Amino acid sequence: MRYISLVTHGKKLEGPNPGLSPIGKFQTEQLKPHLPKKPKVIACGTGKRHLDTAQALGLTPTRYSIVIGAPESKNRAKNTVTLADGTEIEYELYTSVADRTDAFVHLVTMLPAGAVVITSRSMVKSIMPFGDSKASAVYRYEPDTKRITEVFAASDDIGEGTMEV
Repeated sequence: MRYISLVTHGKKLEGPNPGLSPIGKFQTEQLKPHLPKKPKVIACGTGKRHLDTAQALGLTPTRYSIVIGAPESKNRAKNTVTLADGTEIEYELYTSVADRTDAFVHLVTMLPAGAVVITSRSMVKSIMPFGDSKASAVYRYEPDTKRITEVFAASDDIGEGTMEV
C-alpha cells in the first residue's frame, strides 16, 4: 500500500511568521526515527516553522508550496490571525485553510510512495475524517484509501482543533 508521511510542526514562537520554539525543535527531533530513511520527495510549507521543522529533521525540501503550509499564525488570546507582515485580521475573515484543502489533498495524492510532507495541524485535520491532529507528529496517509493514522506524536497539543490556521 502506497503511503505518504505527513509531519506536523512542533510548538512555535509568537508573532508574524513564527519559527519553532526550542521545545518545538526538541519535539521535532523525536520524529526522525518514524520517517522514511531516504524519501525521494520532501514537500514543505513556506512558513518559518515548516522550514525549521525540515532543518530539525535533517531534511532538505525538494519542493515548497503555500498549499502545504502558510506563514500566517493564529493569535489565540485575541482570536485573530497574524499575517506574515504582522497585520492582524479577525479569525472569521481568514479562509485560507478551507481554500487550500482541495489543492492540498490533490498535491498529497500525486506524490510518490514514501514522500514526506512538512505541514501543519490544520492541513492534516482538513483530511481527517474524525479526531484532532497533534503538533509535532507523524501521520501515515494512504491516498488510495484516504486512510490516515497517527504513527508517533511528540506532543499531545491539539491546539484549538478546528480553530487552527
